[in-house]
Amino acid sequence: MSPSTRPPAHVPSGATVGVLETNRTLAQRIARVLRAATPGEEVAVESDPASLRALLGSSPRLLAGDVSELDLLLDWAHGRYRGAKVIVWCAGDATAALQAMRSAEALSSLVAFPSFLSMPRPWELLFAARSALDPSAPPPRLAELMAWGATTVKYRPTTSRERDLVVAELGAVAERAGVATRLAQKVGEVAHELVMNAMYDAPVDQYGEPRFAHDRTGDVRLRPEEAPTVRFAFDGSLIGLEVSDPFGLLRREHVVDGIVRGQRGDQEDDPSRLIDTSFGGAGLGLHRVYAAASSLVVRVSPGQETRVTVLFDADLGAREARRMPVSLHLL
Repeated sequence: MSPSTRPPAHVPSGATVGVLETNRTLAQRIARVLRAATPGEEVAVESDPASLRALLGSSPRLLAGDVSELDLLLDWAHGRYRGAKVIVWCAGDATAALQAMRSAEALSSLVAFPSFLSMPRPWELLFAARSALDPSAPPPRLAELMAWGATTVKYRPTTSRERDLVVAELGAVAERAGVATRLAQKVGEVAHELVMNAMYDAPVDQYGEPRFAHDRTGDVRLRPEEAPTVRFAFDGSLIGLEVSDPFGLLRREHVVDGIVRGQRGDQEDDPSRLIDTSFGGAGLGLHRVYAAASSLVVRVSPGQETRVTVLFDADLGAREARRMPVSLHLL
């Protein structure tokens, strides 16, 4: 076939997914993952906003880019492309994205990754894109975020004593799996915080008033239908911990406020000045959960379920983990 008759290379027209990234290699890798996550969607990849706009259709469904492009992507989602979801990735300071997530409901995922990796974790990009494009789809089971064959366990505590037994068992399961002692302790600490939230802060009476949040030291006995579900999974590299309750009261601003307030507290001489007791507990528990994790996923079905999933990277040393940015998905 002569050059004059060779068909032109395919250029997306009216794309429904847009990727804005100046690093060409990174952009192509991410776009490849997004194409796998979005069958039937046309993915446009550009480093220049004007060039990307020329390839997007009138109603793109997903806008994705580096955190440095956050303001532009949110401006598009709130104006030019109203209704589009936004995901951003970040290998450094995630403060701006965290603060934006409080009120910018278009921003569903901050996909953080350590600078020594060449790109965000593919499974996390897949998860973020699928969740953004089909928010009504049933969430994946915890084991589905792991390699096939992962060890999984489930508990449903209804009393304070059962809560303590579950938390102790989870730390022991993690240690028996061969992870570092400090990480096993961290799993136990995060499990305690999440189960406390689910058993003390979440239950409400017929008037919508918290039943147990006023006294986190008191004994609790829940009816079977009120019990949280606690899941643990481990595939040799990734640890997953998930706690869900059947009340669905947690809100986006509670999550982000707790995390941001906790980060400010880390820098204060007197962190207790920043404690907020308006929503049960100290208000800083979610910050401790977020700070301990590699990824935090919060999915709320109002009035039906709050599901908090925490992922830990067992291959990271304690020092690396402290320096690593943390992903946040609010779904």
